[in-house]
Amino acid sequence: DVAYRLRRHGLVARTVQLKLRKPDFSTYTRSTTLPEATQATEPLCRAARAVLEAWWTLHPGPLRLVGVG
Repeated sequence: DVAYRLRRHGLVARTVQLKLRKPDFSTYTRSTTLPEATQATEPLCRAARAVLEAWWTLHPGPLRLVGVG
């Protein structure tokens, strides 16, 4: 959805941000910056997954929400 909205509005992005919420409603945000701006789904998805995997190794367990922006 993020990549689609970027394309629809004629925008590009370099920063991918994740919002992660645990069942107790504690909320964490993490981000990464890509080497170049894009509106393509694949690089944005790869970056989001890398951020999630890095966070998950330190904070495993169930999540109530995973948001990407």
